[in-house]
Amino acid sequence: MAEPTPRRLFPGARTLRLRLTLWYTAVFAVSIAVIGTLFYIGLQSALLDQVDQGIRETAVTEAQTSVGDFLGPGPGGEEMSDEALIRVLDAQGEVLGGAGAFDRVPAPPPRAGLATLDDPAGGSPWRVFTQAVTLPDGAAGWLQAGRSLAGTEAALSRLRQQLLLGLPLMLVLAAVGGLFLAGRALAPVDRMAAAAEQISGSDISRRMGPQGSAELDRLAGSFDRMLDRLDSAFRRERRFVSDVSHELRTPLTALRGRIEVTLNRPRSTEEYEDTLRILEAEVARLTRLSEDLLLLARFDRRAAEPRLEPIDLGELLAAVAEQVRPLADQRGAALTVEAPPGLTLSADHDQLVRLFFNLVDNAVKFAGEGGHVRVTAARHDGAVAVTVSDDGPGIAAEHQPHIFDRFYRAEESRARSTGGHGLGLAIAAEIARAHGGSLSVESAPDHGASFTASLPA
Repeated sequence: MAEPTPRRLFPGARTLRLRLTLWYTAVFAVSIAVIGTLFYIGLQSALLDQVDQGIRETAVTEAQTSVGDFLGPGPGGEEMSDEALIRVLDAQGEVLGGAGAFDRVPAPPPRAGLATLDDPAGGSPWRVFTQAVTLPDGAAGWLQAGRSLAGTEAALSRLRQQLLLGLPLMLVLAAVGGLFLAGRALAPVDRMAAAAEQISGSDISRRMGPQGSAELDRLAGSFDRMLDRLDSAFRRERRFVSDVSHELRTPLTALRGRIEVTLNRPRSTEEYEDTLRILEAEVARLTRLSEDLLLLARFDRRAAEPRLEPIDLGELLAAVAEQVRPLADQRGAALTVEAPPGLTLSADHDQLVRLFFNLVDNAVKFAGEGGHVRVTAARHDGAVAVTVSDDGPGIAAEHQPHIFDRFYRAEESRARSTGGHGLGLAIAAEIARAHGGSLSVESAPDHGASFTASLPA
């Protein structure tokens, strides 16, 4: 079942640069709209507060000093603007007098505090403050001070026009700036793509390198490390193919040469038998090589997972030593096994036999005449460590990092003359790794070598 394609906010935008620009512009538009709305509401509230403060102060001042001046036509009415009003009302709300536009705005039933009144002529509303006062004749009354909101609405109207005209211009500038910034931000991606286009199977040496930002440097570094791993894998693969070809060519050439010589003239029965024995030995060597290669291939594709079962390690090591002892006796080498009783672990029996047989066989071959091969096992920190050591010529430090590579041979003392083909230690390392453990080596020239297999207990 195919995975659903993720939905995009801008489905028509094909390039990342365009999508980033659209996202930037959309976020900028929302931000400007929110900021403009908040600014408009804040300014509107500030202007209304200013109007309310002015009419409140006017009402308080007039109530304390000159209520009587507004009980009829007077100079106060002539001096006051038509955009303001002051009027005096009796207790029932009847207008007794005032100034400014007091007679143009109707007076609803008075109530102390602020109120907004509509202009009956259809003009801007009025803001009115009402306060209780005592009239000159001692009766209770009301004093109202008000101001038209025409100026406030005009200022707010101009602000709205400026916002509506300026917002599209700001969005255009934001889109152009976003397109430029997206291009600058994605320029390293274009360089990385161009570098990737130059990488091929025949030439994988090209690297991305630093890109000028932490995020892209991390991405480029990941690509470079991946290319390093691929380059290393390709090199190992090419070396592996070359080594396999060489390993196969040598016995095949020997087989062909021996067959051609034998067929060159009639031979006796004994000569034919000798030839067949030689051919049998070469075929056996080819068979071992093919089996080892198949086993490594199974490890590579994780098809050789170990079948775990309880194993007495002391018994297994003793059995392996008995298999190798004839070779040790032939070479005059002593072979000892030291393992505490009851040392068990869960592992694949056949694979462990192959692992330790390769290590012990390898040690016996290089221990030399009169040498000593020692196999020790112990439990340590939740793991079982088995060490196979010999007192042979040892391994130089420059060879030790590659000693577990396939077909790798360190020096003449560890060459094909011993009968191997350079896969024993590689197989041993793969078996240890398949069991969740590891295989390591410690050695110095002329001081022997110690191989330690550490396996989880």
